[in-house]
Amino acid sequence: MSAAAGQPAEGQEEKDKSLVLREGDGAPERPLDIERLRRCIIEFVHENFLEVVFWQMQTANKDFDEMLGVHAVVLLSKMDEKEKSVLLTELVTIVHESTLQWRQEYERVVDAILYYAHAAGVLSINMCVEGLALTADFTLRTIMDPQKWTFIEENIPLMDYKGVRSLFKCLIYQQFNSIPAQLSPEQRRQLLPSERILLKILDPDLNVIPPIFTLTELSRGILKRAYMFPRLAHRLSELIMYFRAVAELSYVIGRCFLFPLPAHPSFAASAASCRIDHLTTQISHRAPYLPYKAELRAPQTYLLYTVIRQPRGKEVLAGLLRQVSHGRTQWDEILSVLISETMAEVQKLPDDVEIPRYQWENLMSIIMYGITQKHM
Repeated sequence: MSAAAGQPAEGQEEKDKSLVLREGDGAPERPLDIERLRRCIIEFVHENFLEVVFWQMQTANKDFDEMLGVHAVVLLSKMDEKEKSVLLTELVTIVHESTLQWRQEYERVVDAILYYAHAAGVLSINMCVEGLALTADFTLRTIMDPQKWTFIEENIPLMDYKGVRSLFKCLIYQQFNSIPAQLSPEQRRQLLPSERILLKILDPDLNVIPPIFTLTELSRGILKRAYMFPRLAHRLSELIMYFRAVAELSYVIGRCFLFPLPAHPSFAASAASCRIDHLTTQISHRAPYLPYKAELRAPQTYLLYTVIRQPRGKEVLAGLLRQVSHGRTQWDEILSVLISETMAEVQKLPDDVEIPRYQWENLMSIIMYGITQKHM
């Protein structure tokens, strides 16, 4: 008798504790409509107050009620995207602030509200999927719902790149941080659906999201928990290793003085035509975001970059800038090539056409410059 009487008292105490607004702790005051929905969820989980008031309109589903879903739909239909994001955060907070005894009940009710709101068309697929991923218990103190991950995996093709990127960040940085260091075989089995979703996002053949977005997030730092999954660790390492060469190539080709393409991410309208300043490059191409080499971010022209990358590039550059003896050889070779090319062009001219004197004058100017600078 005492045990039976003690359990309702414990439930009432838990409900009263959940209904407290914590004004003394400095918690932000919630909007009235969101607070009303929050109270309805708490009442439904602990006492099912809606069943007492609307008993004639109840459905056979005891885990979720139509009246609670209608209340959420009416509330969401009056909100803009920013207010919906606040409501979604509040629903996730309700689940995470609940005790272990009631957490699974809260998660089931909140997930049902998200499903119902998305089916009614008042909640986008991006917010619905993000909310479902955030309510999951990655501490593995409660059993994960496999239906949730099936729904997320099936609806990934319907999401835009912003939603997929938010889902990727949510799983990698927020949820994976809660995974215990040691996992049992059953716990690993529960985490397989989330790993499969991340592998689907990172798969370049599926093209769910451009690799530039995933690599930008990964370059900021990967949690060690992600390497607990062998397939995921292999895919992350492969992406970082093979993307470096492609990123460097696109960075060099996309320089605005070489190919002025305004749509290219490397284009900077304020950059000079003969010199790239690291302060004028786009923010997405700086050191903290992508794995570019330091020489690609330094102020230089493409010609200077090409010369430096040659086998004797630095020696050639030193011969051009300083008075050294071995610089004559390079100048002699360059002048020989220029004279040969000029003579070849002259031979192609018709017999009755005068030889253009400006070509020889240009060569003479180069030779005189080399002599005055003592490079020849």
